[in-house]
Amino acid sequence: MIISISIALHWLGMAALFGIAEAYYFYHLNQAADKRGRAYDHAFLTAIRSSFAAALLLIVYLAEHSIWHLTNMLVFMLLTFPFIHDGVYYSTRNARKFDCINARSRDNSALCAYMYI
Repeated sequence: MIISISIALHWLGMAALFGIAEAYYFYHLNQAADKRGRAYDHAFLTAIRSSFAAALLLIVYLAEHSIWHLTNMLVFMLLTFPFIHDGVYYSTRNARKFDCINARSRDNSALCAYMYI
């Protein structure tokens, strides 16, 4: 049980770190003057997340020897990742684009409307 809790905390930390990393990645991708050859590679990021999740699930299964614990951890991972990842992502992105958020809240300027699409 201790291992499952440790794995859950690692998963939450990884979700938060991926949120921060993607926010900075998008910030720098959108700030680049020359965007040739630079694109968001969702498949690559999903493969990294999936391999990390598979490794953690393998550790849970080998430590607990229980399909029940494995299923519980899988459901936990599926339910918490979007909440933590997206929350940290939007918090970080909004902190980086503070001037655009203020402009967007004062008026409907097109300057930063791309952020809200």
